[in-house]
Amino acid sequence: ADRCLMGEAEPACDPASLLERLPDVVLHTDLAARLLWGNRAAEELFGRTLAESVGMDCMDLIHPDDIEMAIVSLATMQEERIGLPLELRVRTPTGWRQVELIGSSFRDGLLISIRDLTQRRRWEVAQHRTDLLRSVLQHLTTVAMVVESSGEVRATSAAITRLLGIGQRAVEGRHLAELVPVTQRDLLVDVIDEVGAAHSGAKAEIDVEVQRADSSTQPVSLTIVNLVDDPTVGGLIVTMSDISRRSRAERALREANAVLAATLESVSDGILAVDSDGSVRSWNRRFLEIWKMPEQYVGDSDLAAILDHTVSLAADSAAARQSILEVHNDAAAVHSATVELLDGRVIECRSRPQYLGDVAIGRVWSFRDVTAMLAIERDLEHRALHDPLTGLANQMLFRRNVESALHADDADGRCAVVFVDLDDFKEVNDGLGHAAGDLLLVEVAQRLRSVVRDVDTVARLGGDEFALLVLDVSSGTEALDVARRLHERLAEPVELLAQTVVPGASIGVAMARPGIGLDGLLRDADLAMYHAKRSGR
Repeated sequence: ADRCLMGEAEPACDPASLLERLPDVVLHTDLAARLLWGNRAAEELFGRTLAESVGMDCMDLIHPDDIEMAIVSLATMQEERIGLPLELRVRTPTGWRQVELIGSSFRDGLLISIRDLTQRRRWEVAQHRTDLLRSVLQHLTTVAMVVESSGEVRATSAAITRLLGIGQRAVEGRHLAELVPVTQRDLLVDVIDEVGAAHSGAKAEIDVEVQRADSSTQPVSLTIVNLVDDPTVGGLIVTMSDISRRSRAERALREANAVLAATLESVSDGILAVDSDGSVRSWNRRFLEIWKMPEQYVGDSDLAAILDHTVSLAADSAAARQSILEVHNDAAAVHSATVELLDGRVIECRSRPQYLGDVAIGRVWSFRDVTAMLAIERDLEHRALHDPLTGLANQMLFRRNVESALHADDADGRCAVVFVDLDDFKEVNDGLGHAAGDLLLVEVAQRLRSVVRDVDTVARLGGDEFALLVLDVSSGTEALDVARRLHERLAEPVELLAQTVVPGASIGVAMARPGIGLDGLLRDADLAMYHAKRSGR
């Protein structure tokens, strides 16, 4: 054989002739894995003639899941005398075949030997469970490693090439911590030492990042089991699983929680979420501010302290406590109420159950300080029903109060309407100006208020016309007495811009009677006032 390989024997013994007769496939490729030559066994395995195959990319014959392992093996063939033996799947006319591939550098290319293991593996798997396990480990996506208690990798499965793009030989003999970034090495070393020093069967799990062949990082979960005392292992079993999907899900969850937290802190309402067992799940700063709540109460999930503190601020603490307890004890209750506090603030409280599917798992409370809003609403309502100059009721409010008085149970003959029209008001406006006229109207309004009781209504109907609703009068005589007092009070002199004015007024009085309506009573009072004006005021 040596003489044949050296070319010293007869032509019948040349190397090409010998390679043709080998039962194993022999391929000669360039460094890029393009076919230059193949023997007869190659033609039979791949179902292609040599003439048809020269120049083809041999990587096209390899199963997609085994490409990374093949690339690593080809690299070792160029770097070492004999490359890394590798089991992988290749495409043939009869389907995928399991083969063993080994090779080395040869004449500026690669000489590759391929042995078909399909039938042998089928027999081994059928006959030996050990071989079955070996075959399973060969194709698992989870990496399995045997690691010395010192942390040095003794052996690893081929899945490490699929996962990280690095060969088994590049890992074996190195400390496991060398696979992770420097910032995580001390943590991994501590875990390895802890498991290695523990009892047989001790286990630990750790999530780390490992470095891929392309210098990127891959998130993985490492499970480390102590089998140092097992004579068949004598070390640590480490499994490495890809957790990229889980990491992305956790990152998405963290981002969602960050958005939720930012949203909670940006809203003007105070938020408190409580589980059905009374545990505080979340809150925002605004909740603490509204209730002047010590953060320790929510941090400790002390629902009793939160309730006591909240109730202590309410003007009616007993009612507030009862309301909160009723809502808390009814998992399906939807609650809305306002609570007045001792400091004068008004808090709007809303609560809705939180469901997981059809099951109530807790409750979310929202609180809003509506003190300023209620003040604005009251001011707007006052403006809508009162004269802006004098502060008296306007015509709308006056008519509403008269209507209410007429429909009261004891309304018949028990109320009177008094119309007041200032005399010569135009002369004041024309002679002294509108500012003086406004001052006179304000003074008249104050004098009208001073004559009647708080239960009565004094209104400005417009211009220099005023009206009064006097309640609980038993007769026309009593109503006329009110009108006389008004007349006397209005007749007192008024100082307007350094001038004295004596206002006069024409006053008409109408008593309510059975069957009279709002418009009828106001008409009667208006007629009476004009009668007074025509009769000499």
